[in-house]
Amino acid sequence: MKKTTVALATLAALSSFHQWAQAQSGVTLYGVLDAGIQSFSNQNLTNHSNTTFAGNGGELSNAWGLKGIEDIGSGMKVVYTLEGAPNLANGRGTGLDLNSNGGLFGRQAFVGLIAPWGLITLGQQADPAFVSFVATDPRGTAQSFSGLQTWVNSSYTSGVAGDLPNTYFNIFDSNAVGYRIKAGHFDLGLLYGFGGQTAGSSNGSIFSVGATYQEGGLVISAGAYHDRTANADTSRVYNSLSEYHLGLGYSWSDWSVKGFWMQAGPNHETQPPFTTVLGTGVLGYDKFSNVGVGGAYKWSPALSFNAAYYQNHDSTQGGHMRMFALGADYALSKHTGLYGMIGSAREGGGKNFGGGNLITMSDATIPYGDTANGVVLGMHHSF
Repeated sequence: MKKTTVALATLAALSSFHQWAQAQSGVTLYGVLDAGIQSFSNQNLTNHSNTTFAGNGGELSNAWGLKGIEDIGSGMKVVYTLEGAPNLANGRGTGLDLNSNGGLFGRQAFVGLIAPWGLITLGQQADPAFVSFVATDPRGTAQSFSGLQTWVNSSYTSGVAGDLPNTYFNIFDSNAVGYRIKAGHFDLGLLYGFGGQTAGSSNGSIFSVGATYQEGGLVISAGAYHDRTANADTSRVYNSLSEYHLGLGYSWSDWSVKGFWMQAGPNHETQPPFTTVLGTGVLGYDKFSNVGVGGAYKWSPALSFNAAYYQNHDSTQGGHMRMFALGADYALSKHTGLYGMIGSAREGGGKNFGGGNLITMSDATIPYGDTANGVVLGMHHSF
């Protein structure tokens, strides 16, 4: 299948309601700016190399936004967030195949109410299952060489536009009602996205749940989503998709380790599953199982290193993709840093294995049975 890699939801955009509760009334402008140079070998089926400007971010996704809060008394506060994604290569907002759903505030646009019993949000917002996945991905769903590509390759439907208009790779969900609560070390998020389809209330809808438990250096994550395609055509290979994941991490002194297991695939198939030839953009979806494991070491207050191994397995066709990644970060200040990373991925077979862009940042695909290498260098600044 042809798939497109999207950018992660930055942690700044995933503020919990406890952070909201501690904030004072007012409006806050925030953002992340990331740009660099990226170079990949063995792209597409022509074995060509590709060097480009990483205007949408090489390590962190670009984002800017406004968030505000108003205390209305009785222990309740009204909150809102408007968040978009600029492209530093040309100054324009990113499109559907990059950091957001498109539009001025394509990442998040919601209003909510915080109370002692939790936070309710209405509008486009980060998917709870994805938020929990970020917590135990070894490289924090970095833009390059991380579990982000694993997530996208497993959660995307078939490459046909319009299948799931209310969700963007199950990262940002539109037409959604969300609920989040934190009790002690436990953090739980729930979300339902309305499909808005005339063919039926459930068509195009999504249900997502994500949970994390953090105490000391220990973090445990779990999540799942279930969504339905908006296309009522009964000739489709599937009419719903599900994903499940578990993750575990532990940090001590200057070290940390994290890992996850994930499975995603179609439900209620109307005919045997298959994957189409690259670029046809028609029917097809396979079942995937994925694992990722890695760690990080803080060499000094400014310099840190990380390494991770990822594997995607196509349960339908038997193919697999394996990737190894190394990264380094150097903090110039509290808000600015330099980074470098390298990754190497090998396509392990399968007739039309759908995980072909595990290493890449675009619509490229590694030739079957071949290896692709990549290097990304850049800097980022938060405000």
